[in-house]
Amino acid sequence: MRLLFVIVVGVSLPWLLGGACAEHFFYAEGTVTECGAQTPVSGAKITMKVDDGIHTGQILPEGSVTDAKGNFVVSTGRETASSWITLTFTADGFNQMQSQLKGNPAAPVQLCMTRTQ
Repeated sequence: MRLLFVIVVGVSLPWLLGGACAEHFFYAEGTVTECGAQTPVSGAKITMKVDDGIHTGQILPEGSVTDAKGNFVVSTGRETASSWITLTFTADGFNQMQSQLKGNPAAPVQLCMTRTQ
């Protein structure tokens, strides 16, 4: 009986701690470009505000920044995949942009920011 328990735990534990858990938490990835020009917006700061979830109304400490190609990844273990979160993007020379997402979008999101006048 002990041997069976060790085998089951040894096989199941990595699955429980690995990718199977990730789908239960909020996660989003995508790219931010300049509207019209399609050039990447690098260095855009991203904040996450919970609109509907465990911490409704709170701004989460897990933020992010777009890379040189405008790519970003945001995630938090504080909210579930059914949570609605507004991502706010700010970058020098651009108007602030917001996008509301639910849980884990099926595909990377494509967003664009407009330049300030």
